[in-house]
Amino acid sequence: MKDPSDQPKPAKKGRDRIPPPQRLRIMQKFVAGESLVQIGREEHRDRDTVARIVKSDEMQEFIRQMREQFYGLAGDAIEAVRYALQNDRDGRLGFQLLTTMGVIPSEAERFTLTPTQDAEDAEEAAVAREVEKLAFLTINRAKIFGQTLPHVTEAEPAQEELHE
Repeated sequence: MKDPSDQPKPAKKGRDRIPPPQRLRIMQKFVAGESLVQIGREEHRDRDTVARIVKSDEMQEFIRQMREQFYGLAGDAIEAVRYALQNDRDGRLGFQLLTTMGVIPSEAERFTLTPTQDAEDAEEAAVAREVEKLAFLTINRAKIFGQTLPHVTEAEPAQEELHE
């Protein structure tokens, strides 16, 4: 005969003890950026309870509704921006829009832009000077050690360039 205490106990059915107005406040505070711990303290609820509320299907529906309202404002926002640009001639708003759209590069992008032709020319000239110095040193070392080099056609650079 089986002992009744060996039988598994049915899972507890959780009751929703949090009043709807408080659930709504918790969701609003979470959307506003408050932490679970902070919300729990303010609402006198356990952090796990707050976490369960913000992960619930109810919360997902709440976010969906808020997004609908947000996207519903897009037409009004466009008209407000158009009015500010055309009637108020708001240059700062125009600059911000151009920056946000990527027309004006951000600070980070400004440093990664391709170098100008002047910078490329200066770099090539610096490389050419270094090559000339190496050639001069090679020729002098070959003379010192009595070695012959293949056809040397360039004139030797001035001595002062070696010590720049």
